[in-house]
Amino acid sequence: VLLALWVHFPWEGAARYALARTAPRLAEQGFVLLYDDIAVEGRMFPRFTFVNLSLASPLLTLREGRLDVTPHPMASLLERRGVCAVSLSGGDMRMLGGKGASWRGGSFRLVAGSGGIALEQVDIKGDFAASGYIAVSPATAKITGADLRLKVPAELDSALNALTSILPLARDGSAGEWRVRR
Repeated sequence: VLLALWVHFPWEGAARYALARTAPRLAEQGFVLLYDDIAVEGRMFPRFTFVNLSLASPLLTLREGRLDVTPHPMASLLERRGVCAVSLSGGDMRMLGGKGASWRGGSFRLVAGSGGIALEQVDIKGDFAASGYIAVSPATAKITGADLRLKVPAELDSALNALTSILPLARDGSAGEWRVRR
């Protein structure tokens, strides 16, 4: 019976419901979440695809052409927290004033539990590049742990320099290289 429920579960409806529940919570934090479409492939081990996903705030807008989320049920059971693989097809970010950067693709492991949300094994390539991990508390929107290396184009370098007073962010080598550490 459980296997039949799993195989015939309305995954696409569940994904739409999850985004509908998430959007108001993000709005409370000052973010607007939008997307064009959601698709689900696979029944036993579904992969969720979000098309033209964007997350916008007054200071920053992130846009991703195609974001694939693949839940890992066995890892989730073993670790007692939700575990998913996330892959990015390419997108861009724009900061207040129009400065921005793009990425060609990437991936990370998304882990969610009672202690917060973590992006582990981050590997993003492009004008904007990132590697490492970062953990955030949804309740406080604060970084709870991080060792994340960032590489940004020259036009964003000065913008990141301005953020050092409010984020655990420090220059890590030459211009455009930064590290978030906590």
